[in-house]
Amino acid sequence: MPPSARRKYRERRSRHSVLDAPIGAEDEGVDVAFPAVPAQGWIRLICVPGDSANAFIKYEHGVNVSAFVDSVARMSNWGESFLPVTPGDRVLSVQLGAFGSFGGTPGSAVLNTQFGTASIPLRVAAGQTVTVFYAAPNGIGTPGRFSFTPPPPPPVNGVKIAQIAILSLCGAFLLLIIGFCLLLLVGS
Repeated sequence: MPPSARRKYRERRSRHSVLDAPIGAEDEGVDVAFPAVPAQGWIRLICVPGDSANAFIKYEHGVNVSAFVDSVARMSNWGESFLPVTPGDRVLSVQLGAFGSFGGTPGSAVLNTQFGTASIPLRVAAGQTVTVFYAAPNGIGTPGRFSFTPPPPPPVNGVKIAQIAILSLCGAFLLLIIGFCLLLLVGS
């Protein structure tokens, strides 16, 4: 674009704000109307993390929440999310994803796991907020659960208890060995 055309464009553009009519509309007598905003409803999605099978991994760190309304991806996260929708029958779906890479060099292994998929049909009226709870599964092989009331706390995870017990025994055994070594050093 030649400099003179750029200058003209900037001069014409500076006379208008973002909400004014398009450039040149004042010369043509064109009225600009904004389209009417359709009535809207809301889906209040509350995502509750599950009890991870690993004692030292929390769902909130490393597991992403993906929410879909009528197969269209919406932004969501652990906790509370408000999803604007047009009134009518909708299908809410949630899927969890974990991503990790091993190695850090090009060509290294990449892990991308999708799990916890669940769907629920909803009817949303104009101005209505529908509250839905999603409870994440306790493991990769089970689906997530939807409910209209807060989910009960997850059941006790036996694998997690076993991991903590084994680590406690290993720690006690290590302290016993260190104590025995110190006793031998001091006694000699």
